[in-house]
Amino acid sequence: MGQFYGLAAEFGKDKESCEKFIDFFNNRTIRTNRGEYPLTNSFGPLESNFWSWTVPLNLPSGYIHAQEDLLTLTLIGEELLRLIKSVPIFRYCILGIDVDGYLTEKELFQDPDFIDKINGFIIREDLYNELGRPGTFTEFIPGFVWKEYQGEKVGA
Repeated sequence: MGQFYGLAAEFGKDKESCEKFIDFFNNRTIRTNRGEYPLTNSFGPLESNFWSWTVPLNLPSGYIHAQEDLLTLTLIGEELLRLIKSVPIFRYCILGIDVDGYLTEKELFQDPDFIDKINGFIIREDLYNELGRPGTFTEFIPGFVWKEYQGEKVGA
């Protein structure tokens, strides 16, 4: 199974917000000093909740194992984080390698302390409070908290 890098966002039962989120990312390209990366999007239900997956294209093959390419992923991730501040309509999202279906709502509530271990995890504050405020999260934007993104690392 191949690995990929991207942003997975969960919307609960709110299909309309999921579609708006996807529309926001349609036809966008992330530009870094390392290249241009058009974004592709998909969405669908996972355990009866709607998810969106936003993935940059034009990544080199084998990108996950080379330190130089992990820096590229980090630059792309920082830009994705800047962009999602404009569309805070998700319940929670995860940025990184292989985040498709990474943490379903059921898993989130079974082990809320797990989210403290996820680099770049962003969650709506009301849901975070419902989970009992696990971990050491700080404000991302008003209404959302996060485990600050530290970039991509070998073995992370």
